[in-house]
Amino acid sequence: MARLLRKWLRSLPWVFCLCLLCASATALYTYLYEPNFYRAQYTLYALTQEADSPAASRMLANDLDALTRTEDFRAGVLEDVFSDGYTVVRVESRAESHLMDVVAQGPNRQSVWQLANAVGDALIEQASALGAQQAKTVSRASLPVFPAGPNRTMKIALAAVIVFVVGSVGGTVLCDDDRRFSARYGEPDALGAVRGLRKASRAYASRRRRSGMFLEGLPRLIREEVRACVLSLRALLGPQGRSVVIAGLDRRDQSAPVALSTAMELARQGFRVLLVEADGAQPALNALLDARVSADLLDVLWQRAEMSEAVAPTDMPGLWFLDQLHAEDALADAAATPGFTAFLQDAQAVYDCVIFHAPPLNCGADAAMLGAVAGGVALTVRDGRHNEKQVRLALERLRRLNGRACGVILT
Repeated sequence: MARLLRKWLRSLPWVFCLCLLCASATALYTYLYEPNFYRAQYTLYALTQEADSPAASRMLANDLDALTRTEDFRAGVLEDVFSDGYTVVRVESRAESHLMDVVAQGPNRQSVWQLANAVGDALIEQASALGAQQAKTVSRASLPVFPAGPNRTMKIALAAVIVFVVGSVGGTVLCDDDRRFSARYGEPDALGAVRGLRKASRAYASRRRRSGMFLEGLPRLIREEVRACVLSLRALLGPQGRSVVIAGLDRRDQSAPVALSTAMELARQGFRVLLVEADGAQPALNALLDARVSADLLDVLWQRAEMSEAVAPTDMPGLWFLDQLHAEDALADAAATPGFTAFLQDAQAVYDCVIFHAPPLNCGADAAMLGAVAGGVALTVRDGRHNEKQVRLALERLRRLNGRACGVILT
């Protein structure tokens, strides 16, 4: 029961949006395609030969109603009364009585009023021919002041209630019941939360003339969040942890801006930092750095270039960049070789920190393989996007592959 309640509560925002949409569509339809109509009622008393028989009274009402549909009767009534062509007239009998109502309904209140009285008077004149002993007027129809319909409020409310019930059932059946991984739950594996990096990085990359560096262009709150994450990461890695892999769970978890801002914050604190692009499928760091590279990481691993030739300086003092220009599947083969371990040792001998921006964990084994060699892996997760089970499985996968999972950075 608790699980169903959790699923229903999670689906409520979508259900409310669907209710609002359907209620708006119903209101629009009723106002555009259902005009107002008026109703007038003429009441008559018709006594049948079987005075105590309600069935005979109902049969007489049916005969009178059928008489109103004949061409001769309509022609006789319309000789004296104007009809707009949209007014409908019917005869209804009241239960357990000899009273009958002549009901006229249409969009023109003048026509409705006149037709109800004209048809009622004509029926009283011809009631004796249909077996009535006595027929007389009880009350004549009055000119309607307010429309009788359509009942738009009831239709709109009914549509919203039906959609709410159907949407609640569907949401309870189809909605994911796992709790979302979010900062508001105080996740124990979270290193910190850095929100707004995606928008800031896109705005920075779209500038034709860039003034200042990426970290300096961020709002102060984001810079403070980055500083807190870096301090947590340094405390977790310790003095021996000089290399870290930053990867997302999928492509929308903003791992590239997090890796760049982390490297820049470490450089700002006085460390010599090497930032390595290890995502060959969608490299994003150089679009933010504008570094001029002539060789890349795989050239160094395959000994086609020296590390000093491939590493490019950046505008940030203390930060160097090593790009990847080859195919996306080439790094997975090179990372498992002894040459990669030797490269990492050489890089740590020159630089204080080496930060790898790896492909997402859901896109291959590159991040896990790099994490097995580096000092640790920091996983970037978009706040509230993934459920807790997905994040836990990703961290367990890293640990199974001998990778040290440092924690999660919420974006």
